[in-house]
Amino acid sequence: MGPRERILDSSSNQKPHRLEEVPEWGEGIYVRVLSAKDQVDLSEGVKPMEMPLRMLLHCLVDEQGNRILSDADFEALADRDFPIIMRAFTAVAKLNGLSNKELEAAVETFTPAPDEYSSSE
Repeated sequence: MGPRERILDSSSNQKPHRLEEVPEWGEGIYVRVLSAKDQVDLSEGVKPMEMPLRMLLHCLVDEQGNRILSDADFEALADRDFPIIMRAFTAVAKLNGLSNKELEAAVETFTPAPDEYSSSE
């Protein structure tokens, strides 16, 4: 097998990894590794503040690797508890190769600024 084949055949069928960092969500939730194409598609036109939620929507899968949530679930996911979302995002980000520095930058971008805490109700 030549170099081209080794590159193109490598790790294309990675199994999902069990999400253990969020016991509140129960069993049967896994995280998948994004492909390079997934990452490009995901980053196009997505506001930096939305990236953690968008990554969760795309990376949370069942044991067979099928997405659990769809893009239409964005608002519902956004209403979940922030600490739980951040634990899940941290697990997804680490599995997908974000460095600690990149992860810190994403968390900082995603964390609401103090003036955003005021309620509009």
